[in-house]
Amino acid sequence: MNLFQNTSVTFYMILAIRFLVCAFFCNWLMSLFDCSKKPILIMLAFGLLMTVGTSALTIYITNEPLKYLCFMVLAAALIALFMRPGVYGTLTGALFFALQYMISRAIALGGLSVYTNRNMYQLLQEVSYVNTAELITWVLLLVMILIYMMAMDSKWFSSIHHSETQMFYLTSVSGVLCLYMLFQCYNYYYNMEMVWFSISQIVTACLVQGMQFITIHYAQQVSQMSMQKEKKADGRGQSAMYRLVHDLRTEGAEKIDMPASFSSQPELDAVLMECYASCRVSSIAFDAEADLPAEADKTKLHSISAILAEMLDCALTMSRRTERSAYIKTAFTYKEGWLLMSTESGYMGMLKARKGRYDLFSKVYQLADDLKGSCEVKTDPANHICRCTVRLYCGK
Repeated sequence: MNLFQNTSVTFYMILAIRFLVCAFFCNWLMSLFDCSKKPILIMLAFGLLMTVGTSALTIYITNEPLKYLCFMVLAAALIALFMRPGVYGTLTGALFFALQYMISRAIALGGLSVYTNRNMYQLLQEVSYVNTAELITWVLLLVMILIYMMAMDSKWFSSIHHSETQMFYLTSVSGVLCLYMLFQCYNYYYNMEMVWFSISQIVTACLVQGMQFITIHYAQQVSQMSMQKEKKADGRGQSAMYRLVHDLRTEGAEKIDMPASFSSQPELDAVLMECYASCRVSSIAFDAEADLPAEADKTKLHSISAILAEMLDCALTMSRRTERSAYIKTAFTYKEGWLLMSTESGYMGMLKARKGRYDLFSKVYQLADDLKGSCEVKTDPANHICRCTVRLYCGK
């Protein structure tokens, strides 16, 4: 224990490991929540702020349960600030961090209690033992997070974030486990001289860790099966779209003069062809340039097609109501991994809006939010023009 008598050396060791833990934790969360915007800067800023915050809370708050709650609030605030994963994502990330810290703390104090033949209450009364327990806690926490990073496939685990049911399940179970560990923390303040009590804290922490791992693994497996079902459904949907394009170009060609193609992606082409046919019937001018470059992530093509279909549906609705020259323009712009999808059309009257969002485009807003994108609708009342722009990250 001589090394830990030097509190300044121990403090800097704890500080360094804290930063590593927070940086790795942030990196793991970004992969789960599909955060691709400036990952290095976010990881460094999150790690630094989390390190400073947890260090200050450890120094000024001696009550263990209160300290854990403050850790959770701090983690939630930083996750919401840097990653914006939604309510369930923020709560799940914060609960996970607090729970892993409490588990590591229980194992560290229990193990140190058995090793030194002192109970946990006595350990918390001496600075050297408190520092030693804190160092062991953060080392264990680093190991735990690295195990989760290696054991959980981020490709499948990130799909949990897009399933509200699984996120609710994961948040609920994590919350219950956190409450249980918080009540367990009060046992640290009982001056009991029994070795079995310290051992029981270690066993309890390991059991809770096992329950947390099984919970996450279960949610991961359910999400994996859901994704596989969606892929099969997407395959059937793509086949239907291919048939639609074929029908429009053959049978529909007798009634409507169909262009050769609007896009090299069949799924996008089908959406545009359907809109073009509707425009021709309603005497609406239609112009489209919608292609994804080779470097774009094609796995999001189905979602992009769904958003484009909703945008065009809104444009058609507005164009059919206008008494002026009706038209619809569609364009795609791709730059540095970001895709800008825009539609422009005429409109008449007033577009209802609530909290800065137009009611007509509610589905477009929702789809863009689900993909961590943004939707902006601008109107030009003087010229009766409405422009809708959706921004999505489609880099590989």
